[in-house]
Amino acid sequence: DGDLRADWHGHTVLYCVLEVKNEVCTTRSDAFVEAIHYWLEQVRLVRNAYRRPRGASPSDEFEKLNFPVILIMHFGPYLAIAIATFADVPNIEHLTCIPSHVHPTNTKEQESGARAIAALRIALHDLHRRYPGITSACGPRGNFPFRDFYDDADGRWYFSYKKALEDRRVFLFEGKDDGEHEEPLLVKFSKCYCTEAHLAAHRSGFAPKVYAVNDVFDWIMVVMSAEYTNLWELKTNGDPRGAMEGMHEDVRSGLAKLHEAGYVHGDVRDVNVLVRTSGGGPKVLLVDWDWVGKASDAMYPFNMNCKSIGRPQDALPGSRIKTEHDMWMADRLLSLDT
Repeated sequence: DGDLRADWHGHTVLYCVLEVKNEVCTTRSDAFVEAIHYWLEQVRLVRNAYRRPRGASPSDEFEKLNFPVILIMHFGPYLAIAIATFADVPNIEHLTCIPSHVHPTNTKEQESGARAIAALRIALHDLHRRYPGITSACGPRGNFPFRDFYDDADGRWYFSYKKALEDRRVFLFEGKDDGEHEEPLLVKFSKCYCTEAHLAAHRSGFAPKVYAVNDVFDWIMVVMSAEYTNLWELKTNGDPRGAMEGMHEDVRSGLAKLHEAGYVHGDVRDVNVLVRTSGGGPKVLLVDWDWVGKASDAMYPFNMNCKSIGRPQDALPGSRIKTEHDMWMADRLLSLDT
């Protein structure tokens, strides 16, 4: 076992943790879990040492520090690599596992392992070099995404994150530039997104305005208007049921137009129904276009929630999304159980 350390403003931080086991399950703790706890203990020590007096404002640089670390687990013939950061909570992602007992004819596996080791060496040197000044550059706080701009047809627009909305990779932000981009907007990060369906729904008055859709590595960044609240908040805050009846019909009408255009949604829940709280324009909009696709080939993802969210009986992971499923869920929107 071991670690690699760097200095950040006089504090010792870990940028790599190594856990070694002879075999899997040879001790009471998993190597992955041990590496995480080892790193978290050092995070705790630094945060406690940096604790500010009561009432004092947090340091801008400390707010940007998210303690990035590379975790290496060597157990038996396997070498596993993961990365982690700490914002409000730990965020850990397993990247790859390299077997050392691969068959000599499996050249693809050997090449993949060699590339992973080469990338690991570069990442370790780069992280060690960057750590002392890792928070000096301009950028968002450590618990916000690093991307603080978006591109559209008029150029590049920088913004400041204000807050996260629930736990859905959706954030409220305000623009830093003068002009039409100063109003509060939402940015959503998703692994898949049906931009064509969103734009078609917006033209029919059933989706928020889209300002930009950008690729950020293997993520999709969607920037849209933020002048609505969601139906779930209205329901839980005691909004009169009679006032919501009209919203239900608006949702069914909007879904009918979406279906006529050849698309299905797949996730018509109250948290995805936005209600305009002031001003003119459409009263009800639909969001969360991650699962949307053509009715002929749109499929439910394999990680969908089938336990705590009510869905039709034949709406199962990997199955086809149907127009009847959308309408079935639309009819449940006024229930507090959705």
